[in-house]
Amino acid sequence: MNEPPETAPLTVVELDDLTCYIIGVEDLIIDRLNGYVHWGWEDDRRWVGRLLVLHADTVDWAYLERRAITEGTVEALAEIRREVRAGENC
Repeated sequence: MNEPPETAPLTVVELDDLTCYIIGVEDLIIDRLNGYVHWGWEDDRRWVGRLLVLHADTVDWAYLERRAITEGTVEALAEIRREVRAGENC
């Protein structure tokens, strides 16, 4: 699996005098897509669908699709996204 690029979406959380940088949901989706596509982990496929349902309005789709192309998971992403839109993977 490739490392997320420097431009990957991040969530910044400030706790007292600490600043925490958390990977974006897009990279979590990519990680689960990799598990499904490359290792056949069906639970990861379900997680992709659920994450897409939960974060559909906030996902950086352009970034997610670029990463999926790089990781060789773009076809699975498109398939799961179609299912989510049809209400099959909620």
